[in-house]
Amino acid sequence: YRSLIDFNRAGVALLEIVTSPTINSALEAYCFIEQLRLTLMENDLCEGEMQKAQFRVDVNISLGGDNTDNRGVRTEIKNLNSLRMVYTAVNSELGRQYEILRAGGTVLNETRTVDRYGNTIAMREKEIEMDYRFMPEPNLPPVQIKQEWIENCRLMLSKPRYLKNIEEYGMGPEVALQIANQKNLATFVEMVLNVCDDATMASVLVEWTFLLQIICRNCTKRFPASRQACSFLNKF
Repeated sequence: YRSLIDFNRAGVALLEIVTSPTINSALEAYCFIEQLRLTLMENDLCEGEMQKAQFRVDVNISLGGDNTDNRGVRTEIKNLNSLRMVYTAVNSELGRQYEILRAGGTVLNETRTVDRYGNTIAMREKEIEMDYRFMPEPNLPPVQIKQEWIENCRLMLSKPRYLKNIEEYGMGPEVALQIANQKNLATFVEMVLNVCDDATMASVLVEWTFLLQIICRNCTKRFPASRQACSFLNKF
């Protein structure tokens, strides 16, 4: 018999991070998610490859009035798999809700998905709490997290590498982010700059590295090929 059970992600822990409703635009959402992803990657909590489902985003969107107590009716867009799609989908949903409200309609509390163009599509209406049939689990008591513990964890986090590239090596933000998004490349560049001990070499190194990447890609090779390249540099 053939089994239809998919064990693709069996045993893989899921870390869910929920923010307060303080993000006010698609650009803010894009920047926040990019920085969160890079922070998780830098601290080896996640490899951050969105196309491999290692990092996904659900976005909740609502349009309220001038009164901050009225946040409007929330819709949720599920399973966004790229930063570009987050930006496009948020703008699309904001526009959709605006047109509904301007015409005097009512935004439904629902779960939506996106098509390949970033337009949101209704999936199902949101369940109310009763539909989930929540009940206390006596074997899982509430966890009380102290603020002191949170602050200690914050101190242990490494700063995203792109900030170091900007502050110490004088790279432009766009180049620094481009390098930081490729962990092997970021490690390679940092080790070369440490060997050179000359921040002025950063721009030359970056240009050379990107050109070499193009050459390797055309030859179906990866650059840096492996950690051996970084280990080799470490001997100097």
